Amino acid sequence: MVKELDVLNIPFWSSNDNDYLRLFNSSLWDRYVLSKMSKYNIKVLFPYVVGARTASSTKKFGKVIKSPEDFLNVDFRIPGSKTLAIFYKLTKANPVKIAWKLCARTARAGRYQALDPAIIGLFAGPDNLKKEIGVISEIESVHDGWVAIGNQKFIDELDQITRAQILMAFEEIQIEQYEHYKNSRSYCVKEFEKLGTKIYTPTSAERESLAKAFGHQNPVYDEIKKQLLGPKGLSIFDDLHKVSKG
Repeated sequence: MVKELDVLNIPFWSSNDNDYLRLFNSSLWDRYVLSKMSKYNIKVLFPYVVGARTASSTKKFGKVIKSPEDFLNVDFRIPGSKTLAIFYKLTKANPVKIAWKLCARTARAGRYQALDPAIIGLFAGPDNLKKEIGVISEIESVHDGWVAIGNQKFIDELDQITRAQILMAFEEIQIEQYEHYKNSRSYCVKEFEKLGTKIYTPTSAERESLAKAFGHQNPVYDEIKKQLLGPKGLSIFDDLHKVSKG
């Protein structure tokens, strides 16, 4: 419903945990994105942190994806984001649309060679998806998170004290969720290692190469920035980018 949120799927600008949280907790993000939810009677209570998206090979494929050329002609299962579709078009991979619930079965059948969920998503995926993952490359393209929402009208109609208590409680829940996330991620990494899955962390030079080839500064994203953020979308995006970096 809220198209502006898809700006998160422009790659290599707010993907890591700290950048993602700085962005979500900023007044600019509230002004240009979260405020758009009020017309749907939705209030964002807090963002779930679940980690950045990866470039992960199936066991049948088994290659490390760490440089721009590694994407070339790879059959890549992608989610439904219009903005992510632009990213994968840039990489010259072959996008494959497969329902999440079918990812394990189609990996076993060799229908695709790579996919991009964060480590926790790969481990918790349906139908033992974790057993079909060969190499996880932590390229940190975009954050793989979602948000907790509430009924705006209900919250607004609460008395002042109760409303303040509820909103404060969700601030505490956000802090607790982040701690649980870090523990969960650590657990998933250890379990993947037991399964024989390789987890590769790109070097700074490799990350820079990926960001330079496919990142937010590429002119191909100019039109989507304006579509998502309005006529002044380019300058608004630049401001949001600065906020995310602190």
